[in-house]
Amino acid sequence: MGLVVRNKKFISNDRYVVKKLWLFGGKNLRYCLIKTPMGLEKEIPIIKNVFEEATGRQPPQYLAVNNKIQAYAKRPACLNPVQIIGFYTRLPDGQGKNATQKSYAKHCGRNIPTLANHNQATYESCPYRIKKTYNREDKRKSGDVRSETIKQMFLLNFDKIAHLIKKIMGINYSENLLGSMLEEYIKWDAWDCVGATVENIPCFFLYMTDSQQLFGQHIKKDSFLYSELKKKEYGTLFAGSDSKTVQIAGFKNRPRARLKHHFTGHKSEPQNGEIVESCEVVFKIYDYHKNTEQEILRKKIIFDHDYFFNLLHLDSWKTDHRLLNMAKSAFLKLGRKI
Repeated sequence: MGLVVRNKKFISNDRYVVKKLWLFGGKNLRYCLIKTPMGLEKEIPIIKNVFEEATGRQPPQYLAVNNKIQAYAKRPACLNPVQIIGFYTRLPDGQGKNATQKSYAKHCGRNIPTLANHNQATYESCPYRIKKTYNREDKRKSGDVRSETIKQMFLLNFDKIAHLIKKIMGINYSENLLGSMLEEYIKWDAWDCVGATVENIPCFFLYMTDSQQLFGQHIKKDSFLYSELKKKEYGTLFAGSDSKTVQIAGFKNRPRARLKHHFTGHKSEPQNGEIVESCEVVFKIYDYHKNTEQEILRKKIIFDHDYFFNLLHLDSWKTDHRLLNMAKSAFLKLGRKI
């Protein structure tokens, strides 16, 4: 089921973890950027008590409009101002007299002084606006502050990104393979892509990597990949088995056959104030003796933004400085500033 953060309150020194947020497979939450009373910018979930404590119920988040107090924030994906809907009014959803929807953020289309200015260009590309299909070649304009934010978050948290993609895929990617994937991500300048946001960094890292060979990788026995590979028709050879993982060692009577995967079809679709974001992973066996390829599995991967958010704020996380240094070295090696 994954880790869970329970019964921790917002702490006034700006470190916060929300009560009962599942790190994987739990609540679907919306997020926003706010300014704390000390002027620091923080990303928090749109939950009433957390929002109130984080902002101190002060401007610029709380403003009077038409003699009514409204709550405002900034959307992480596009950095535009949004109005928080549903904190102080009941939102009927057709399920009965006392039914309510979860609170959510709505683009307000105007400047909110000292919080955020409306930017039409970033609004047009916001994944929360309309259903979108992205291409790797679609890039933001040079100097976009979102790109630098994504790049810095990637560098500071590459060890957590590696942990998360291993969990998503059920593959214990080796350090060498992670290094290869890392170089692909950097060569694409992936942080500049229109589809990249601070919320989808781990899965966008997967999406931006080209075809990678999986020979010698350890995969989990409870993974969708192992369930497919163990079928007799493939003749998969496994080695190094333990109670939880096996190593891909090749294919019977096919000494030059190799398993590879790549990612395609990155899409996002707003649904009731949330983003459903996904891509597909495709697994193929390439037989270099017969010059053939066989697609064996195609799987839709749903991005879990909540898991990443909570992982970023997990107090007990043990930093893997080796992976962080590997990421920094790869950026510098390929001529990118850090």
